[in-house]
Amino acid sequence: MSVRFLKSTDTPSVIKIWRECFTNDLDYINSFIYNCLPYTKTLVVTAPGSDEAVSILTLIPTYTKVNGKNIKGGYIYGVGTLIKHRGHSYSKLLMKAIIESSIQENLDYLLVKPASDSLYPLYQGMSFDHILNKIEIGYNIIQVNSHPNLLANSKDYHYYSSFSQTLATTLYKIRDASLSETTFLLPQNNLSYSLKENFSRSGFVCLNPDDGLFCIGYPNKSKNGQTTAIITDHNLKSENEFLSYSKLILNEGLYESILFDAPENLNSSNKLAKKSALLKILTPQQETINKIKHYHLPLTME
Repeated sequence: MSVRFLKSTDTPSVIKIWRECFTNDLDYINSFIYNCLPYTKTLVVTAPGSDEAVSILTLIPTYTKVNGKNIKGGYIYGVGTLIKHRGHSYSKLLMKAIIESSIQENLDYLLVKPASDSLYPLYQGMSFDHILNKIEIGYNIIQVNSHPNLLANSKDYHYYSSFSQTLATTLYKIRDASLSETTFLLPQNNLSYSLKENFSRSGFVCLNPDDGLFCIGYPNKSKNGQTTAIITDHNLKSENEFLSYSKLILNEGLYESILFDAPENLNSSNKLAKKSALLKILTPQQETINKIKHYHLPLTME
């Protein structure tokens, strides 16, 4: 058994691990392998007496800014082990190795998004000390239609249901300009993959290129058959902007309600506080620590 970096010959093992741990959708897995993995740092554990990968962890690069200074980090994603190789703490070995590697590369932080609240103590035991919080802001059709004067200039808004590199480049520039001092962001290649992943879930982007306001989301159908538009990323800041974009998206006729993920410090009359992710800070700089532990993690691939 050993821990090593991913090799090009590991593709069959990655497919096997992902099919057993995450999804049976080969198109989705292939998109991850060819559109995401080349722009990440990925570690594997090999089987005893073999070079076959049986456990995997991917670190997607992220960045943010503090007082104009670039702060580099990573988002831990896709941690999985084949069933017959579980019980040997391979995930903990991978976590330890990625922390050590990140320190050597002078990264400033690491992020992880537990799949459920019950898993937060597990990662806190691995020294992910800071809980990131978020708020959820929700509206339904009745609420937004009670504001008839919204979206007077709706012709300026565009609703995209498919990926293009031009759209990805535009969003990268807008996100960097409007969110970099409050949010953990993805480099351009990783953002492109995240958008492709979002569109693969019948997702959408709503964008006004003139004022630079945007929303990124996907549909989620509840047990009662109603569909909610889940907004995983946006740069909206006022109640009027939330209501305006809600009305625009709900008027597409595909959704009955809308739910925004937003930073914990955003003001809204209609919000619910929740845990968002866990943060491990690697830098000793107190100013950075005090700032980024209140930053927002959007647009996670789930």
